[in-house]
Amino acid sequence: MAEQDVLRRVGWLRTARELDPFRATWRLFTNIRWAIGIITFLVLASLLGVLIPQAPASVRGDVAAEVQWLAQQEERFGFLTDSMNRIGLFDVFHARWFVYVLGLLVVSITVCTASRLPPIWRAVTRPRKRVNDAYFTSTRHRFDYATPDGGSNLESVLRRQRYAVERYQEGETVYLFADRFQLAQLATFVSHLALIMFLAAALVSRFSGFSNGMMIAEGATGPVFPLTHPNQMQVELLDAVGLFSPEGRALDYRSDLVIYQGGEEVKRCTTTVNSPCSYNGYRFHQAAYFGNGADVQVRDLASGNVIYRETMTLSSTLPSPRVIVRDGDGNVLLDEALVLTDILSTDEFVYYGKLVTLPDD
Repeated sequence: MAEQDVLRRVGWLRTARELDPFRATWRLFTNIRWAIGIITFLVLASLLGVLIPQAPASVRGDVAAEVQWLAQQEERFGFLTDSMNRIGLFDVFHARWFVYVLGLLVVSITVCTASRLPPIWRAVTRPRKRVNDAYFTSTRHRFDYATPDGGSNLESVLRRQRYAVERYQEGETVYLFADRFQLAQLATFVSHLALIMFLAAALVSRFSGFSNGMMIAEGATGPVFPLTHPNQMQVELLDAVGLFSPEGRALDYRSDLVIYQGGEEVKRCTTTVNSPCSYNGYRFHQAAYFGNGADVQVRDLASGNVIYRETMTLSSTLPSPRVIVRDGDGNVLLDEALVLTDILSTDEFVYYGKLVTLPDD
């Protein structure tokens, strides 16, 4: 009866351990298949983020710009556009589910590293130097040969190869334990720590980082944050330089900047593509260079004040012919570079033009 009580108690303890949520979670996060599954999911999600157009920084957070951008994507993806937008496929790397899975990977790597640390540390500091004889008959890596010197020659060879050799003798049997580069086993923790820091930096950037694309013309100043931000900064572009080879290949982009905060100049610097200008924890990168742009201003007719101003990139160009019309006496009736705003399309060609009215005189 006592034996049955003991067995029943052992069974209850085993069941309790199996139902322990902490133990089950620990097993899950130390399971290599779980880690591989998370990594595979992130790889596939990243691939979608590369193949599917992603909303640019200038669109995110601007409802009107986002609606317009999604309308453009609807021409390509059709009725799937709304569902893809709700899932976050147009902004994969900022989607909540991507960040959460990234956090799971960080936790998984951390738990896996913590679980492997004690046995590897013991193997480095207190390795098992003496094993039973059955080990030598079952291990995969073994080599048998006969020697009459009791292992002395082998011990000398190992020492010349900078192994730390310890000799054990039991009766007529000699055992050698040789080891070198024992600290190399800790390299796995260095690589795991580097990966954890990389992923943690990505998470910190996601929740506390800030990114904003700015198109600034020479001599103009643009705000870094939304206009109501309490720590607003302005960036003035003094000079933008783009150097190109005779073949049109870009050689160098650089910009001379002045950063203002609170109405005062706080930094003056030059930024390039690979050498950003840094101030107060923010980095100002040279992202691109546009030789031409349109300085658009909107003014209030009543007061004449500028209520909106933006320098817009000219992503595409269209020839603008200069038309000169003269009368029979040689007088110039029209001398103008025409902006071709009218389009006439056929099955084979697209014609651009503009209706021009000449004076009656």
